[in-house]
Amino acid sequence: MKYFYIVFNYIFIPILFLYAFYKVVRFIKRKRRGPVNYIKPHDLKKRIDNGEDMLIVDTRKSSDFKGMIGHIEGAINIPYKELEETILNKMDKFQGLKDTPIVVTIDFDDEYGYLSYIIFLKYGFKQVYLLDNGLSAWIREGFYVTKDASHE
Repeated sequence: MKYFYIVFNYIFIPILFLYAFYKVVRFIKRKRRGPVNYIKPHDLKKRIDNGEDMLIVDTRKSSDFKGMIGHIEGAINIPYKELEETILNKMDKFQGLKDTPIVVTIDFDDEYGYLSYIIFLKYGFKQVYLLDNGLSAWIREGFYVTKDASHE
């Protein structure tokens, strides 16, 4: 019984408190941003399965895109730190995509995803979505990821 008391009071409760704190901070950050077009993983999967024309942009580092976790099949990789420069340098290619739905994804931390979302809006893209809870939510839903780096 003493062991249970120690585990519960000194391990379980602090972990639970930290998790609750993390969730509250994340909730507040999302609310402060204002309106964001989030897309749930199952909605994105449905649109992919229906063959809808869209661009999925994975803004993680190239090593993560090609790495152990992989990425959503058909996604292109433009790391967040290179995104604005890439759009400016290839504006002629991106110009034709202004009305195409663009889904921005990252791993689980949607801060860089949100900043990428803002960059696309800044350059006049009209249908920009942020994958809700990123690639980790996609994987939790049991959807397929690939390690094929042919879409860089």
